[in-house]
Amino acid sequence: YKRCQGLNSWHVSNISTYILKVDRTDILIVNIYLILVINAQIALEPLLLLLQQRENVREITKKVRDHLKKNKRQENRIKILKNDLSGSVKKIESMVTSDITEKLKRKQFS
Repeated sequence: YKRCQGLNSWHVSNISTYILKVDRTDILIVNIYLILVINAQIALEPLLLLLQQRENVREITKKVRDHLKKNKRQENRIKILKNDLSGSVKKIESMVTSDITEKLKRKQFS
């Protein structure tokens, strides 16, 4: 049987022909059942592949979103740390400047 993207008219008419020839023996009924099953599997293969690919895309998309969220949190932490560091540096600069100024004043007055 040829592979196809779905049940086409060739498959349907072929199955119908076999159904018309049934004389109700178990062998013919089993043969017809197998023909239907084989054709259904052939028709479903592309659909199953498509569903699997969609699921893979969903999983990858979720991983990417999670990774982006994690990166965003890390960026925010870095910004906070930079701000804290900048504030600390300014405080130290201020303390050093005032200390130097104080020492210079003492030297001038002594």
